[in-house]
Amino acid sequence: METAGDLLARPLPALEFVGGTQHASISKEWISARFLHEWKSFENDIRSALGQLDLSGSVSYTHPPEPDRFVVANELGLTSRFNHHVCDAVAKALAVTGLHNVRFGDVQAVRPGLTEVPDVVALYSADPTIVSREECKLLSVGELKTWWTVSLETCRVNTTEKRDLEHPIGQLVSYMRSSSLKYGFLSTYKTSIFVRRTANCRFELSLPRNQNSVNPSIRECFAGFCALAAADGTFEESDFNPAVLRISSLSGRQASTRLSPGRLHTSSVATGLISNTPVGQGSSESHVSALSSLEIGPRSILIGSDGVASSFVTAKRLLSGTFSTQVVLEVDWNGRKAIAKCWCPDYHDYFAQEAYVYNKLRRAKPQGFSFFPSVLEYGEIICSSVFAEGYIMVTTFVEGEPLASIWNEIDATDKQGILLQCRRAVAVLRSFRLYQSDAGKHNVLYSRRTKQTTMIDFESTHDCDVEEVDDLDAPELRMIFGQRFGAELIAGG
Repeated sequence: METAGDLLARPLPALEFVGGTQHASISKEWISARFLHEWKSFENDIRSALGQLDLSGSVSYTHPPEPDRFVVANELGLTSRFNHHVCDAVAKALAVTGLHNVRFGDVQAVRPGLTEVPDVVALYSADPTIVSREECKLLSVGELKTWWTVSLETCRVNTTEKRDLEHPIGQLVSYMRSSSLKYGFLSTYKTSIFVRRTANCRFELSLPRNQNSVNPSIRECFAGFCALAAADGTFEESDFNPAVLRISSLSGRQASTRLSPGRLHTSSVATGLISNTPVGQGSSESHVSALSSLEIGPRSILIGSDGVASSFVTAKRLLSGTFSTQVVLEVDWNGRKAIAKCWCPDYHDYFAQEAYVYNKLRRAKPQGFSFFPSVLEYGEIICSSVFAEGYIMVTTFVEGEPLASIWNEIDATDKQGILLQCRRAVAVLRSFRLYQSDAGKHNVLYSRRTKQTTMIDFESTHDCDVEEVDDLDAPELRMIFGQRFGAELIAGG
């Protein structure tokens, strides 16, 4: 036996890791870094909350500080170990205190209808012996990431590196908002960050806490965190538009899909006229001009604006995505191979962001950059049986494979060349005061034949603060090559 206090104070066991997933699971949720602030009183708040608990009660000896026998290689495996070594241990310790009603579990145990599903939740049950959905309430929500793809230990909210937190914290905030909660946490097991919402647009983050942290330890942090949430864990929004959370300080981009002279024209590809052509399911009747019916088939996607089509592409094969939300297709455009990206209506903001960036690139250099695809056209999907409705962007076809799938097969010289090309690409983005928050090997293409590197996917490109414009290494190059990159790292693979 040991005391609850001894159990909570002990560091987490080391986990055994052998290979596995190569890049992080990236949510489309996003929050501007300007709403993220340091929770400066975090350690004192945790110690104060623990001081209100009697941790002298006895519990059975749990989890000796020995290497774990489970081999972790993906997020599911990491989640199982987190639940075992953190959630079970903390709940066990709290069971002999005044917080014996606190448990950890799956969100569906409390709210089965939620569409936003966090990895783990802390909950309070009125009857600690029987968990009943009717008598449970959520205290906090948690999101887990793999430590070998997300380096939380360097993501300090009191530095410019807080930009690296915009997507993972954005995902966590979406879970907090959907359940009206004040508290949430982000963890890779090795490192954890705790979040408290103090106003509609203010989220306070602890500095990263290591699995070997002491006074307070990680388990003590979670126990105190549960105590804080149990005392006051609800946050009700008032007169609040959540879209504000996605607005950076410099945001002013045009989100129109009209192909006006100030933007990018589609081109007519044939002569002839088809009028009063019905659009896809749920759409109104539209006019299709300057298109030949002989050239349009069942795999065509008609492109235009304001219900009028002026061009089309023919889908050849699906490259990635889900037809209900977003897909990337290989298409035929004016007789040449191209890439088309389609978004459903609910994903308009992502389409608008990508169009915003490509327009800047096109205006700066109409002939295109070697390390970015060039946009050919974009607009509304007027009619298609391939992708029923939404928005489309057509870009040049780029030869190459995702860097994530071939990195370990590339020699040191080529890796150095990839780094230099990516830095040149980032320099161009910085010239527009932009940064790509979803950079990574999964969003870089590399041709082993031509040695050409191409950065893709600008849905998650956002505005930089003035002081960050000269920083060419953060966050993109850290996301692609790791937290410590350079000749020695690349040479070592």
